[in-house]
Amino acid sequence: MKDFPRSSQDRIVRQISASGAVRRCNILLELLDHVDPLVTPLVIDEIGVTADREALGKLLTIADGDLPTGGGPYLRVKAIEALGRIQAPESASTLKRLVEAKKVFRWVEPQELRIAAMQALEKIDPEWVRNYLAPVESIRKTSRLRRWTFPRLQNLCGSAAYTRAAKKNGPRGVH
Repeated sequence: MKDFPRSSQDRIVRQISASGAVRRCNILLELLDHVDPLVTPLVIDEIGVTADREALGKLLTIADGDLPTGGGPYLRVKAIEALGRIQAPESASTLKRLVEAKKVFRWVEPQELRIAAMQALEKIDPEWVRNYLAPVESIRKTSRLRRWTFPRLQNLCGSAAYTRAAKKNGPRGVH
């Protein structure tokens, strides 16, 4: 299948996904190693859309960093998004580890990956996300530099209170 043009591979993946076949997730999982690296994110997205729990093993492996041949870090984000769509509680521990992992003075994972993991966790375990974000809210309330600090924290965490205030007052009105 790698010999096919990318547009044909894309079309095949979309046709399989739209078919509604009972085992389409298994077919997409088999295709994952046989498509062009630029089509692989689409395959992972479509696996997430099927919401089939059979894909958890492969998606968790990709989210942990064991990427298919030719895959880049973007595939990890797509796998994390797919895990959020499946909403399997078994994936929560991996997602929490990705969000919380720190080295001495910095985070282990890139910010984009941590944001995707936080958004997926919000679908799986919203209570944990609220508890994790509680210190961020307290920082925002006590900071004299709220205008500069909270939007950066917001990019990481995605607070509903911030979103409501931004809609009401505009982006500069959130202090």
